[in-house]
Amino acid sequence: MRKNETISDKILTAKCKELVRGYSEVFNEIVTEVVDELSATITSNTTEGISLEYIRREGMKQGIKELLRRIHTKAAKQYD
Repeated sequence: MRKNETISDKILTAKCKELVRGYSEVFNEIVTEVVDELSATITSNTTEGISLEYIRREGMKQGIKELLRRIHTKAAKQYD
């Protein structure tokens, strides 16, 4: 059973390496656009609205960072 997991891990690592190699410019452009949009002025009038929007934006930024971190971590794995 472990042999199948290892093969699946190797396939996933290869796919992540291809993503990093082939699409890093695309990721960079899209992430930059999203972060710029999330950095815009919050237009809510209430403290609660401002807080919720800020929390939402920060959550989205952290989610994007975590996604990219995991892709890069999987792409960096080395197998014997």
